Amino acid sequence: MNRTARLAAMSGLAITVVAVAPGTGGGGTLQPLGTTATDAGTVDATSSADGQYLYAETGANGIVDEFRVGSGGSLTPIGSVTVPGAVGAEGIAAS
Repeated sequence: MNRTARLAAMSGLAITVVAVAPGTGGGGTLQPLGTTATDAGTVDATSSADGQYLYAETGANGIVDEFRVGSGGSLTPIGSVTVPGAVGAEGIAAS
C-alpha cells in the first residue's frame, strides 16, 4: 500500500507543507508541496478535527492565521485575528 501523509513545518514566517512517502525498511522520503507565508513569529499550528482548516499561531504579535487545506495539501489564506494578551504565547488547539 502506498500512502502519503502530510505535515507542516514552520520557520517563523512561513509554513511548508511536505508529503511523507513511505520507503523500504521503515524509512521514507519528504517531498515539498509548497510554502505559504504567515505573520511573523509562527510558533505552533493545529488543524480542525475534519482536517479542512489549519490554524497557525504567530506568538510574536499574538495573531492566529487561518488557512483552508486543499485536497493536495495546499494552503489558502482565509484571514487572521489578533488574540488579546497572546503576544509571546505558545501553544494552540482546535476542537
